[in-house]
This record gives sequence, C-alpha cells and structure tokens, in this order.
Amino acid sequence: MNWRTPILAIALLTFAAACGDPGGAPVGGDDSTTTLPATTTMPERIPNGDWILASGVPIVDGYPITFSVDGDAFSGAAACNRYGGTITLSGDALVLSDIFQTEMACTDAGVMESESAFLAALGAVTSWSIVDGQLRLDGPGEPLVFDPSTEEPSEAFEGTTWILVSGSPIVDGYPITFSVDGDTFGGTSACNVYGGAITRSDDSIVLSEIFQTKMACMDTGVMEAESAYLTALAAATHWSIVDGQLQLETTGEPLVFGPSSEVPADALDGTAWILVSGSPIVDGYPITFSVEGEGFGGTAACNVYGGTIVRSDDSIALTEIFQTLMACMDNGVMEAESAFIAALGTVTDWSIVDGQLHLKGSGEPLVFDAVPEVPTEALVDTTWILDTVIQGDAASTPLGDEVTLVLAADGTVTGSTGCRTFSGTWVERNAQVVFTELTMEGDCSADLAGQDSLVVNVLGDGFTAEIDGPTLTITSMGNEGLIYIAESS
Repeated sequence: MNWRTPILAIALLTFAAACGDPGGAPVGGDDSTTTLPATTTMPERIPNGDWILASGVPIVDGYPITFSVDGDAFSGAAACNRYGGTITLSGDALVLSDIFQTEMACTDAGVMESESAFLAALGAVTSWSIVDGQLRLDGPGEPLVFDPSTEEPSEAFEGTTWILVSGSPIVDGYPITFSVDGDTFGGTSACNVYGGAITRSDDSIVLSEIFQTKMACMDTGVMEAESAYLTALAAATHWSIVDGQLQLETTGEPLVFGPSSEVPADALDGTAWILVSGSPIVDGYPITFSVEGEGFGGTAACNVYGGTIVRSDDSIALTEIFQTLMACMDNGVMEAESAFIAALGTVTDWSIVDGQLHLKGSGEPLVFDAVPEVPTEALVDTTWILDTVIQGDAASTPLGDEVTLVLAADGTVTGSTGCRTFSGTWVERNAQVVFTELTMEGDCSADLAGQDSLVVNVLGDGFTAEIDGPTLTITSMGNEGLIYIAESS
C-alpha cells in the first residue's frame, strides 16, 4: 500500500483571518487536548493540538473526522482514511501542501462520500480563525468548524478493559475485548484468548507478536468473527479515544470499543450465578455457581459440587472439585451435569461483561446471569401460609394442618409441614436462604409423608426466594416448589 500518495497541492492562498498581536506566542504543546489562552487576540499560527469536526460536511456516526496540528505539519482521520500534510504561513497567506492519505475502503453507507467531501473542502481552504473556542477553516463553501478534541493521551490505554461494539462481526454471548498492560495487550477474541506486544505514540500504534489459544467454538459464526477481528487488529495503525470510545484504525472499518464493565477479582466474593448458556440445561434442574473466599460451589443440575478457587483480575483456576453422588432420572439431567463439570474443570479465564459472568475454558464459554439478591426486608418477620405445592407440571393444595414459614430478623426460623413443626437458624449466603440448623418435631401419617418430605427438601437444601406483592415463591431442583401467601393478605 502507498501510504503517502500526494493527492492535493494548494497554491499560495490569501490569509484572510483576523489578526491580533503579531508577537503572541503559539498556544498549545504536546498535549492532545487543545487549550486556548485567556485573551481576545488571535495567535499567529494555528495552535498545536487535536480538533474534531463539528460541522461543514456530512459526518457519519462512528467515523469521526479530526484535524491535528504539530508545528508545520497537520494530520488526522478523514472518516475512513488517515491524511496529513504541511502547513506554511507567510504573512497573510496559508498554504496546505504535500497532502497525502491512506487508501482504505470503508463500506458503511455514506463514509467514503463524507471523506471525499471533507478532503475537497480542505483543499479549498483559504483562511482560518478561532471563534468561541472553535477552529474554523474557511473556503468557498461552508466553513469546516472543529471543536477541541477530547481524545486522551496514550496512557489512557492503561488499566481499562474495552469491549468491541462495532467494526467487526460480533456473536451474541462471545464478547471481544481488548486491554493494555504496559508494553503488552490482550483479551478475548470471541472464542480464544489472545495477546501480544504493543508500541504506541500519541496517535499511532503497532500491535506485534500476536498469539492466541487454539480452542474451537462450534456456535454459528464464532470462529469467523474471531478470524475477522484478529485480521483487522493486526493491521491497526492509529488509535484515538473519542467520546469515551476507543477506536483502532485499520485497513477497513475502524474497530470501536466501549469501556467494559469487567471488575477486579475480589468482586466475585459473595456472588451467586445461574447458568444461561455454554453447556446443556434441563428445565427444572438449574446449574449454579457461587464464590465465597477461596471456595466455590453450587448445583450441577442434580448434585451439589464445590472446590477451591485461585484467581487474579482475569485468570482463574478451579481445583479440588468434588460433588455428591445422587442420581436424577429425568431425561438428560445426568448428561447435563457431566458436561458442566467437565467444562468447569478446564476454565482458565473469567470476566463479568454487561452483568454476566463468563468462564472460559477449552470450549464454549460458560455464561451465567446473576442470581437476584434475597428480598430480605420483605421476607423476614412475616408469617407465610403455604397455598400451593408444585411437583413438575402439577400444582396442588397442601394437606393437613396449616403449613407455615416464619424467618425472623434475628436469624431464627420456625414453621410446619402440615404434620410436623420445625425450628432452627438461617443465614443469607450467596443470594440464597440457607438453614444452618433445623430440628423437626412430630409424626406424619402416610398420606402426609410425601408433602412433609417435599417441604423439608425444598427448604432444607437452600433456596432462592421471589416475592411479588403478598406472594412468596420458592423453587428447587426437579421443578419442585412452594408458593406461600402472607398471613395478613
């Protein structure tokens, strides 16, 4: 590619800008944000700094047009391509010469037309001025009006994880991220983890020594998205941060990233998650994942599992995994459990993106939604009366004596099953209500034994609670659940 093809030559033009004190010093310096002096006089030359086009030619969203000045040189982004040239000021004359541009093609509607209009207008400029903090380049048509750019220096890369929002195909559930740490960069490229070495200046960038892991993800379009992204990334030549978004200019459409909501390692502590994709899920047998200190655990469709967790800000190791040995006979449940536990054992990286937990290993990422917090304020110090018993697709009215549940704010619990009473203690742990002690009293007749067992199993294994007005709904594995109504209702 010819990176400096002269495209315009501008003859000596009339310098028609209003002039102030001819002794005024140039304004600006190496800072990327232009700052003007507190004076009404015009500087004798265009201040060093960066500007972003506000009006004068059509502007396409996501393809900013910029104009930067550094001494006798100017450069910028002309929607799709980079451009630059030489500034000469002599008395009242302005000359923009040796103008060049790169030769990329952007296919989004209107982008190349916007670029063409801008470069044509730029070539016809005859004067400049600064009015109300804006840079104006005047010619025979509408003036090109620029605002001071809010682009940030190269250090702005540091400490931020970015997530791709446009410029390359994106597959739902397979986020593409980019982050920088010193002289290295890395992230997730849809399926795999990648990284490399980075060299950058205030607006140029070189990404080299790019590597990636070798996993294969089978969902439609994932590997194609990854290939397209890594190809574009390797060709990146310039960067900018505009309106809070990171833009990497490459041989095609720019890669545009927004700040990610990823969080540091200790943010996992005390959280609980429920699987939504990445491994088979059987209705009524939720798969959960929670972290507390150096331990993790949850339900793996049928059984309870746990282990030891070691993590940093983006890497994770799940070791010493154990599980109970129950057998669930519903179709697909044990297969779902086996697939999840196998995937969990290969996990090496984690992130929280848009409120979802992603655990990445040797296959498709395990993606979890956060389990809603226990509605403690509405739950405690209310007497709940059982209204409906749920078993699979069947719902029935409870039998025997009134079935109650009372969770007190002091951490005690009392209640009944219809034939037996119980008491004990409870805590809120990882978005669940967990009974830490439970004592049963009484006996049950044969016709109430099944209900008694169901109530104890649903409550005793730890449960999530959903409250809608006077109704409390508690569910557990196998589509078993209890629906209570507040006594005062």
